[in-house]
Amino acid sequence: MDMLQSAYGVQVFGFVADVVAIATVGWLRTYSSRIGLFKICSAFSCYQVEFSGKLSTMRGAVCLGFILLLISVIMASVYIFKQNVRGYKKYRWAVAIMVLLGGIFGFVGPLFGIGNYGFTPSYSLYIALLAGILSIVAGSLHIVAVKRTVFE
Repeated sequence: MDMLQSAYGVQVFGFVADVVAIATVGWLRTYSSRIGLFKICSAFSCYQVEFSGKLSTMRGAVCLGFILLLISVIMASVYIFKQNVRGYKKYRWAVAIMVLLGGIFGFVGPLFGIGNYGFTPSYSLYIALLAGILSIVAGSLHIVAVKRTVFE
């Protein structure tokens, strides 16, 4: 995988975080039924999660957020330890930190929609959208750094 591919991967990750955010407070809010989605995470009891209009349970969204967090940790680790181009070393930690923050926000965002903490579901949207924006900024910063290195 070359440098630009990894940058586009970061941006796709950010897009997925945004989609998760919008899905949790938009699409799932309109259906008050038992949905057999998100069967991947049996540890979180995600299968047949009941979504009420108030989003009292959003375990499926939390599962997706957890997967995003794992992906972000892997991406940041690979990014820090595998990249050895001199021209953009100063960008490396900034991008890795943004990717990690994106993963953390993507995971924490849906937790606010569960209802145990007294927050409204819109907090879930704002936090996970922040995750997506951070990831997209990280990808853009990486692309700028790569182009600088190429043109120097």
